Amino acid sequence: STLAVNVFASSTSWCAGTTGSSTLTAIVSGGTPPFNYTWTGTNLSSTTTQIVTATPSTQGTYTYTVVVTDRNGCQASSNVTITVRNIPTLTITSTDTLHCISDPVYTLTGIPSGGTFTGIGVIANNFYPSLAGPGSRIITYQYSDAFGCTNSTSISFDVVSNPITSISELFVTGK
Repeated sequence: STLAVNVFASSTSWCAGTTGSSTLTAIVSGGTPPFNYTWTGTNLSSTTTQIVTATPSTQGTYTYTVVVTDRNGCQASSNVTITVRNIPTLTITSTDTLHCISDPVYTLTGIPSGGTFTGIGVIANNFYPSLAGPGSRIITYQYSDAFGCTNSTSISFDVVSNPITSISELFVTGK
């Protein structure tokens, strides 16, 4: 019967910077055993076995091809594409980083929107200097895109005790 091959991939996409991998299996039908396998593609565990592991890690689209040759020299090929998605680029646009403890609530804004702010003095998308108290406070913005790729970025806020706004008259007496 006619030699044919299909590639089954355990996973076809993941996020850059993760330890994503896919087990690729060449499923052969027809032909005359034994079969020889020749795989091409990036970051393969082997190029000559029926089952291989692909582990690309940088953003991009990768094609993996297997050519199967049977005992009679007949060949069939198949391929699969794996996508490594970029992690989202984040920006905290709230850049007023010096706050007095009595300052009003400060709205936190991250791009893209829809992420979560965390840190001492943070409730939802607001920074409360009075809750944070004096000191340096790390505010973190975390965001996950529609593909589940996650990133985070941080900014440091300094909260200071209220400055003296008036000085009582100072009388110096002397002779």
